[in-house]
Amino acid sequence: MSRRSETTLYFLACVVLYGIVDYFFNQALLYFIGGTIGTLLKPLWRGKLEVLLVFLVWSLLLVGFARQSVTAHRAGVRYTAVLVIAALLSEVDLMMVVLLPGGSLRHFYIALVAGVLVKSLALSWLLLSGRMRYQKMHPAR
Repeated sequence: MSRRSETTLYFLACVVLYGIVDYFFNQALLYFIGGTIGTLLKPLWRGKLEVLLVFLVWSLLLVGFARQSVTAHRAGVRYTAVLVIAALLSEVDLMMVVLLPGGSLRHFYIALVAGVLVKSLALSWLLLSGRMRYQKMHPAR
């Protein structure tokens, strides 16, 4: 399979999966992951917990797991990291809510489509770069 067709396949699979999740479970991952991070930070932060702090921790977790998915030697660790990344990419939904003006149904669908496309591009790029790194490290496989 060529690299271009593999990239297209990864991207389309991610679009379908994120599209289904975002359409039927509207921002469920956003609330679940953001709420979990916020709840875990609450004892460490004595004042009002700012969205910026949650966003910063969320971003650091995303970067850490992305690095782990690309550099992991074991397939189980790599795929677990990819699943966590797929959930953490709901951070894109938070950015879409903040960046795009809301209120109408049209804006909701624009944010939904933009979020699905951005998350799909990011996840397919991580999958492909991890796969290419693995093939470089193990050329016989």
